Amino acid sequence: MDTSRLSSGDRAALVKLIEAGRVVNRIFLQQLWGGNPALQARLAKDDSPLGKAQLDYFRLNKGPWSDLDDHRAFLTGVPERKPLGANFYPET
Repeated sequence: MDTSRLSSGDRAALVKLIEAGRVVNRIFLQQLWGGNPALQARLAKDDSPLGKAQLDYFRLNKGPWSDLDDHRAFLTGVPERKPLGANFYPET
């Protein structure tokens, strides 16, 4: 993105907005499912083409369930379907 036309104050504000977005993203990931942070860290360690694709799809869906496939898991070792109460209510 070309930021050369922005004032120095606007560029500084943009940096803060990006930082805030990253914090909100981490909170949202945790809210969706408590296992997301650890799973994301595990996926990030896999440098294979499949591992990179799984991490990309995880990031796109904000978890291991495909929004295009009725919230079914696309990874093993996780609940088969996205928890209905997200991480706000105990899993049933």
